[in-house]
Amino acid sequence: MLQVPKVLRQINNESKCTQRTNHSTKLLSFQSSSERLRQNLSTDFCSIEDYNKKYKLMQNISETVEVLQTIESKIQHLESCSATIETNFEAMQRNIVKIKRYVIKLNNKQ
Repeated sequence: MLQVPKVLRQINNESKCTQRTNHSTKLLSFQSSSERLRQNLSTDFCSIEDYNKKYKLMQNISETVEVLQTIESKIQHLESCSATIETNFEAMQRNIVKIKRYVIKLNNKQ
């Protein structure tokens, strides 16, 4: 019958061993694991019921990969926004320093 739990344990162990901070690497790792799972599921099915279960599982894997890709793009967007905010904050700090210097000059003239 199905050997899904064994394969899922293998994927789980692999993901525990390859915990990295790079989101793209995690996504690629999951995609390759899911591809191996797809290959395992597509071989030697015995009945239509088994095939249907495997087909649904493959659909779930595909949907999960799509969701992970969406999450990755959202993370990249947030990182981009964060960089923009950081740049704007640095510019604001420089402007505050300029304003302080200007105020000091005005106070010295009075």
